[in-house]
Amino acid sequence: GVAYTLQIIGQRGLNPTLASLLMSLESVISAISGWIVLGDSMSPKELTGCIFVFTGVILAQLPSIRKLHK
Repeated sequence: GVAYTLQIIGQRGLNPTLASLLMSLESVISAISGWIVLGDSMSPKELTGCIFVFTGVILAQLPSIRKLHK
């Protein structure tokens, strides 16, 4: 409950689009944190999924890519 409350407080001043893109990285960050902190292993399929999600968020943030779609 505390983490969720802090998350809402932290998002209060952000652009809604940016906040939603950052929130989509939650699964990637948790998977990488589990790998680093807990020593969890990740299958190639999981690593590929993390790369796809991360790349998608980065591409969505690039202004030149958005101009091509308009």
